Amino acid sequence: MLRTVVPVGLRQRLMLLIAWTVLGSMALFLVNALQQRRAAVQTTSDEAALLSRLAAAQQERVIVVARLMLEDWARSQGSSVRPARLAERSPGGLSGLARVTPAGRIATSTDAREIGADVSSTEWFRRAAHRHRFVVSNVYEKRGDSLSTLRCALPVYADDGGLREVVVATFDIAQLCRAELPAHFDANTTFLLVDRRGVVVAPAGRPAASRDSSVTLAFAPEGRPWRQRLRGGDGISRIVAFTPLRDGSSQGLFVGVSVDPAELLARADRELAASVAMMALFGLVVAMVTWRGAKLIVLRRVEAMHAMTRKLRAGDLEARTGLPYGSGELSELSRALDEMAITLSQHNAERERADGRLRLSEARTRAVLEASIDGIFLVDKAGRIVEFNAAARRIAAGGAMPERPSRMRGMAIEALLAGPLPAPDGPQVLTRELPRADGSTLAVEIVVAPAGQLAAEGLVVASVRDISERVRWQQALEALSVTDELTGLRNRRGFLTSATERLRILARDGGDAIVLSLDLDGLKAINDTHGHAEGDHALRVLATALRRCFRTTDVIARLGGDEFVVLAAVNKAQGARRAIARFTRTLNERNAVGDLPFALDASVGWARWRPGSGDDLTTLLARADRSMYRRKRERRESRAADAAGPHAVPSPVTPLPRRPSRVA
Repeated sequence: MLRTVVPVGLRQRLMLLIAWTVLGSMALFLVNALQQRRAAVQTTSDEAALLSRLAAAQQERVIVVARLMLEDWARSQGSSVRPARLAERSPGGLSGLARVTPAGRIATSTDAREIGADVSSTEWFRRAAHRHRFVVSNVYEKRGDSLSTLRCALPVYADDGGLREVVVATFDIAQLCRAELPAHFDANTTFLLVDRRGVVVAPAGRPAASRDSSVTLAFAPEGRPWRQRLRGGDGISRIVAFTPLRDGSSQGLFVGVSVDPAELLARADRELAASVAMMALFGLVVAMVTWRGAKLIVLRRVEAMHAMTRKLRAGDLEARTGLPYGSGELSELSRALDEMAITLSQHNAERERADGRLRLSEARTRAVLEASIDGIFLVDKAGRIVEFNAAARRIAAGGAMPERPSRMRGMAIEALLAGPLPAPDGPQVLTRELPRADGSTLAVEIVVAPAGQLAAEGLVVASVRDISERVRWQQALEALSVTDELTGLRNRRGFLTSATERLRILARDGGDAIVLSLDLDGLKAINDTHGHAEGDHALRVLATALRRCFRTTDVIARLGGDEFVVLAAVNKAQGARRAIARFTRTLNERNAVGDLPFALDASVGWARWRPGSGDDLTTLLARADRSMYRRKRERRESRAADAAGPHAVPSPVTPLPRRPSRVA
């Protein structure tokens, strides 16, 4: 909107600025003149209010004098009226005196026509009789001869406190106004007496309203003076200042002073018109002189500087203003533009050199990144990929996402690396398995670190390395560390680890278990007779028999040499016997095959474990070993006793007694 109002060209803007300045000055002058005009009206109104208060003061003085006169007359206790004496103290406008009986009948009066008249219904009589104090009529009355009058009444009481009579003073309003007009009134001032009904009964001076006309009064609160505009009978609107009469008994009479501001306003309007004309002529001269000076001083240099900026924008960094320098602001601006052009040319050359160095540095950095075997991702704070290298593309190409790795920029990193990346304060190492397109997984190690100087923008660097081969080697090494190489069973370390975990599960589920300790008998004889290869084969055959005999959840291990151990879960008290019997049967079945040049024979000992017994795995192994060696000794003794019998057949496993004793 502003661009459509303000011109684009400098000439038009200067012209508009000059016009705004001149018009603004004229507007300020006009506002000042209007304020002076309003101030003159306000001053006139204030003068009317002052005159109104002066007139009201004089009217109140008349009422006070009338009250004193009535009080003097009431004290005389006389029944006849003495006009000569009263005339000496009566104010101007007094037209009659009267005595009124308590019944409201005029007993005596200076006006014989009023004698016997009934005034009991008049508001001034009722107020005087009921309020028992001096009152002034709130409204003007007309006598029979159409004379407007104002009555002041004073009640007089007898010695017994009853109302004796009411003495009344009657004033001719017209004579009262002429006698009491302030000397300050001039020809433009109108004096009004108005009762609380708004009846104008005594206009004086220039007529503001015809006699006996009515006006609508805008009474001020709490009986304060006020001002309002009234249109008189001559059609002229005047400012009228009203002041209520305060006689101590009522506030129903008002003195108004009106002034006609028309002549004052007419003179002010003529002065305003002359001032506006002079200001317009002066503004035109100032505008012409200012425009000429602006063309000589401003526009010539501005046009030269504008031409220079156009050349600079076109790429001509050798452009200059070509104007001589002075001491003014525009000269300094021309000098600054020329210096700016020189500096810009120097900076442009330096920037080209810096751009070359930057391109070389970027090429080197890109070469380093592309040569890395690790996938490198630059990720913004929203988790979107900003940059990546060739290794990152290869990782993405082998994964399930995306189909076209060249479009990875802008993708969510969590879709590619199987989860979001943390926002680290320092380097953090993560290990994850990424899904592959063929359904397999790729084990990777992710190093997440802030992106150096770009960390303030929320950027992080994620370096992804393929550790599948390392994971396979680790798994193989872990398997070797817990597996017996000859039999494929667990070794001592593997047994301790797996058996400890198995006992923890059984303790949680409330199951019983036994630990069997087995020793392959005659292994030294097999090695000495048939060779170590057959001895190793015997150990493998025994391991196979153990696998067939026990469950996959049971822990089977070779502790070393010819020693084997089994941790098996059992449900009943006879579980150990059944397990040993099952093993004996399996070993006999294997010997019956007859493919071995020897018979397998083993000694078995056992120890029972119950949840809450407090026995650890080391204690159980010790108990099972003692039981096994005891069985082995008993078996040797039994074989020695049966050696003389020609038909004796050795058992491959030493049988258990019916109720084996528990080894501590």
